[in-house]
Amino acid sequence: MVRIAFIGPMLGVNPGRVPDPAEELARRLRQAGHQCYTFSPVENRYLRFADILRSILSYHSRFDVICLQVYGGPSFVVEDTVSWLALRLNKKLVMALHGGALPRFLSRHRSWAKRVLRRAHILATPSRYLAGELWQLGFDCTVIPNALDLSQYPYRHRQKASPRLAWLRAFHRIYSPADAVLALAELAPQFPDIHLSMIGPDLGDGAFQTAAEVIRRQRLQDRVTVLGPIPKAQVADVLSAHDILLNTTRYESFGIGVMEAAALGMAIVTTAVGELPYLWQDQVNALLVPPGRPDLLASAVRRLLTEPELTARLSKNARARAEQFAWERILPQWEELFQRLEAG
Repeated sequence: MVRIAFIGPMLGVNPGRVPDPAEELARRLRQAGHQCYTFSPVENRYLRFADILRSILSYHSRFDVICLQVYGGPSFVVEDTVSWLALRLNKKLVMALHGGALPRFLSRHRSWAKRVLRRAHILATPSRYLAGELWQLGFDCTVIPNALDLSQYPYRHRQKASPRLAWLRAFHRIYSPADAVLALAELAPQFPDIHLSMIGPDLGDGAFQTAAEVIRRQRLQDRVTVLGPIPKAQVADVLSAHDILLNTTRYESFGIGVMEAAALGMAIVTTAVGELPYLWQDQVNALLVPPGRPDLLASAVRRLLTEPELTARLSKNARARAEQFAWERILPQWEELFQRLEAG
């Protein structure tokens, strides 16, 4: 048995918040007989920082390993402090690196990044893209992909695509939600029944308002439904009513929403950024386009709506790809990592 504290924004217990991957990992490790804690579910970032420090100092005798979720940006202050505290408390430290924008942050703050990352006994990431970027900074990373519970994603083979599109992401400028709307505007004259559902929270940087303005300016109010955030447990049900996923992000370290859509058998249209070209092969299990090109997004969707044999192939192969990321395959990799750390 390994005793582990998972540290980071463990916000999945809060309504409308997306769970951190570590929350599900901790739950499954508990089921496998390990002792796991998660800190912290507090939503306010400053109060969460205080709660993390309080929890570590109060309960440090109950765990031997800290698995720290590293995202960069403003949270790197937390990650710096927690990694320093882990060493002072003589805890084994795993840093789990996330976020397609993390390499840019680490490159801009190279000396700070190296000082913090060197504290880890093991660096882990779900992304071969991130592992490659970290290698250029002089760090070796263990790659363990994110995982899915495939039983929650019933497969439906799309032998042809209906014009029902879904966009699943937070409204933030790095995810380019307005590009999905602009692609829809280009398709609407040719496909009068086309409709786009936009699923995800507003992160407050103005991207939501920009997308809403594009919807208004293009007169697409009857063709776009903004569902906002939905509970994780409802994602599969909501996505299942659609046949095509549009993923418009400009940065990506894995793309769990794309994998969820693939598991359901949806046809995937995604930007080719970050980890996505490592996971998806153009015209085999997805259609890949450059970021910032809503015209090419529209062209890819047009192909799916007019070439049923392409849709059928992508649907079948997307599910097959998603099956490679089942928890039954991924959890043993984490167990081996933690056991190796304890033994070392």
